[in-house]
Amino acid sequence: MSTKKVADLVRPDAVHRSVYTDPEIFTAEMDRIFGKVWVYVGHESEIPEPHAFVTRDIGRRPVIMTRDKDGAVHVLMNRCRHRGATVCRKDSGRARRFTCPYHGWAYSNDGALTGVPWPEAYGPDFDKSEYPLHGARVDIRHGFVFATLNTQAPDLSEYLGAAEDVLAMWVSRFPGSKLVARNGRHRMLCRANWKLVLDNSVDGYHPAFSHRSLLHMAARHGDGRDMGYFADSPDDGPLYAQYLGNGHSFLDQRPAYNGEGAYFERQRPAPGREHVAEKVRAE
Repeated sequence: MSTKKVADLVRPDAVHRSVYTDPEIFTAEMDRIFGKVWVYVGHESEIPEPHAFVTRDIGRRPVIMTRDKDGAVHVLMNRCRHRGATVCRKDSGRARRFTCPYHGWAYSNDGALTGVPWPEAYGPDFDKSEYPLHGARVDIRHGFVFATLNTQAPDLSEYLGAAEDVLAMWVSRFPGSKLVARNGRHRMLCRANWKLVLDNSVDGYHPAFSHRSLLHMAARHGDGRDMGYFADSPDDGPLYAQYLGNGHSFLDQRPAYNGEGAYFERQRPAPGREHVAEKVRAE
């Protein structure tokens, strides 16, 4: 897939539909984007103690995010160096080592190959130190773990650029508090190109239609509750989408909140929220 071929499909005011449907373009994106840039893998609170791990993906590549015995965080390819079989088949847990279920190669949670059944069968020149699990470059910002498979990639701060300040601003809303990512989650299968998910997250035009039932429900609890600021023409409102460079963007909804203390009060009505709010404030 040539760069020129893709460039011919993109205009300042339109993108050809094949950018979202062509399997060849998708394969190139998995290699040239997800295989070369920094990707968010998880939060370090998901592996709070030594030997904890979670399994994730970087594009189409399965990885294991682990914390070794000394507390260091690693992102390892979840593929055995022998025949490429999946080494860890669980979503999360604690393990000092990972043993491939195909031929029994065993790796410590920092990626080192520690054991091979019948090593003499691999010949006199076989050296375990030459066959660790391949690892990604890892860097952490405010507890968020990023990894890249590209040894030539710029450092994380350069890649994040202006987005790093936005991340810091979001985390600093809770001074003195510790951010923790809980294990509970909803998993959804999205039968769409990955770029459509990104497009949706920075689009302020669809809520008035796609989320109309939510807007009607929120309106029963008072004007301007929850996403009420999306109900009118987006072009007449104060919200804005900002491009931050390097593919990062920021949809800023804060200008829609007016008045002292309005941030929390304008959020969606939820049963039991008042009790939770009192607990959070007390802590």
